[in-house]
Amino acid sequence: MNMPPLKVTDVTKIPKVYEWLTEQQGDFIIAEYPMVIGGGGEALGNYDYLFFQTFHHKRMVDGCFPGSKCFEEKKSILNLNQLSTSQILKSWGVKYIILHSELYKSGSFQEGVDIVGEVPHLNKITEYKLIKTFGTDSVYELNDGANAE
Repeated sequence: MNMPPLKVTDVTKIPKVYEWLTEQQGDFIIAEYPMVIGGGGEALGNYDYLFFQTFHHKRMVDGCFPGSKCFEEKKSILNLNQLSTSQILKSWGVKYIILHSELYKSGSFQEGVDIVGEVPHLNKITEYKLIKTFGTDSVYELNDGANAE
């Protein structure tokens, strides 16, 4: 239950997307979207991302904190619909993108979107390959575009 001004995360239920991520072998980097920059209510989403990182143990782009160089660079990858975003993520070594579509639909995330409340259309961009869907959470793998179907 979320009641203003507090947000409560149920830590007794690990989302299926993080269970799947835990099962994936190797040391790799993930990026979770929507990615937030602001310090307001939308930043609470980032806290959930960071909390569940203690479960899956994968490196994250989202772990940047205000004032760091990484945090400033993160501003360039907010919009997944931009081709430059996939190129930057690939250059950073990101393997998977976790897309939380319900968070986009809530309209709370206003940075990095073309239209507030609209989910990025990654299925139309060859650099992203849908791997698995867990309810409103989807996992995309970054590819080079040349091998996309």
